[in-house]
This record gives sequence, structure tokens and C-alpha cells, in this order.
Amino acid sequence: MRVPTFVPASLIGLVLLVVCSARGDVSERFGGTNNTRLIASAPVVIAWRTAGSLKTNEYYGELLWKKSGAPMVVSTNLARELSLILLDERTYYEVGGAPKSSLSWPCVMMNFTDGKSTLDMFFSFRDNSIAVKIGTESYGLPLLVDSNIDPSRAKILAIIKKIFPEDAYIQGLPDKL
Repeated sequence: MRVPTFVPASLIGLVLLVVCSARGDVSERFGGTNNTRLIASAPVVIAWRTAGSLKTNEYYGELLWKKSGAPMVVSTNLARELSLILLDERTYYEVGGAPKSSLSWPCVMMNFTDGKSTLDMFFSFRDNSIAVKIGTESYGLPLLVDSNIDPSRAKILAIIKKIFPEDAYIQGLPDKL
């Protein structure tokens, strides 16, 4: 019997979804199973810098959550590598007690889409967090579910640096804080 050497991305996504569904916490990090499915198998992933991250020394409110500059199409291999990290519960660290005292300052926004559904995720390397947009507040800012990615900062940042190879700010981010 011959074993096929090519495995469709949708089958890989389905396997990842089944494995990750066994852990309820992962799907809660992304606002539900539909968003988890998008991360596992989105055929299109696009990344932008956030407008606020291009400013310095001040808090720019809503600019922190807006795309800026040219979109970068994420290769299938990098998207798959990133989704495997994001869907692994070991990626996250939960701080007991009070939340971190640092301000989330996203510098990269990624959009996962399958043409029907879409998911926006923000990456902050100032406080090692991701934030997933699950809606919009009445005054226009996104409703977010956020998670701490301290254990996987270096792995995630390595992928982000490959997506933005010409971006001096991204390339200058340290692997560890």
C-alpha cells in the first residue's frame, strides 16, 4: 500500500483542531472553536504593523489596534509553524494574582481568514502577549481576549522576524526581555 506524501492543509488543520479541542483552554484563548479552527487551518494569513507601534514615547489609544503600512502575506509554512505554536497550551503562562503591570503595546496584527470568517490577532513583545479581537466596543476599540506568551516569545518572534525581514524595529526586538 502506498502512503501519500502530500497531506492537505485542511486535514492538518482538522487534526490540530481535534487535538486542541481536548484542551478547552486553548479555544477560550481565541474566543471559541471557530476562531481556533481559523488559526489551525486558515488558507490566508496576512500581517501588518500596527499604527501605534510606529509612534514612540506616548500612548496612542486606538492607533495601537489599527493596521499600518503594506500587508505582508504570510507563507503557508510560516503560518503553519505559527499555528502549531499558538495552539500548544505550553505556549502560554498564566500569572497567578494581579495582571502584569506593563502596557500591552501591539506591534504586529495578523489576520487569519478562510474567505467566510476572519480573525484579528495582535502581538505585543513589550509585555509578551497576544490579544484576539472578539468584537468591537461601542466607542470603536476592539473587545479582546488576551494571553501571556512568555514561554514562547523567542519562537513567535523568530517567525515574526521572518515575516518582516526589512523592518528595522521588528528585527531589533530582543529574543528575551
